Amino acid sequence: MNDLNIKDLRTKLGLTQRQFAELVGVSVNTIQNWESGGTIPKSKHPILRSLLTKPHVVFGGQHVQNGDAVNGDKIIQEVADVKDSVEEVVKEEVNIKKVVTCETDRLLSLLEAKQKSLDNLIAQQDRYLTIIENLSNPKA
Repeated sequence: MNDLNIKDLRTKLGLTQRQFAELVGVSVNTIQNWESGGTIPKSKHPILRSLLTKPHVVFGGQHVQNGDAVNGDKIIQEVADVKDSVEEVVKEEVNIKKVVTCETDRLLSLLEAKQKSLDNLIAQQDRYLTIIENLSNPKA
């Protein structure tokens, strides 16, 4: 997706950096970064792909298709489809964060259990060393 020319897409849609940033849900600085070749997060790929394949947006009450103002319910539906795609990505991100949190908690619990086992083994080793030492050096 980084091979996508964000500036070309934005100008094709006839949008300013500010308008495009609001449409995509990022800051103007982020758009400037992307236009300079910065990395585009995977979470933004679906909306950018959608704008690339269906370059129809509604901005400020004006319908824009490939930079030209147009009217029509079809464009409104396509914008709704883009919004739905974005909402799906957000839901997927939330689910991924939940899974990562659960896995992190599980791994931390396992690590704590392993640490306790290791601590017990070290304590047991110390006791055995003390016994061996006492047997090696009997007190007269």
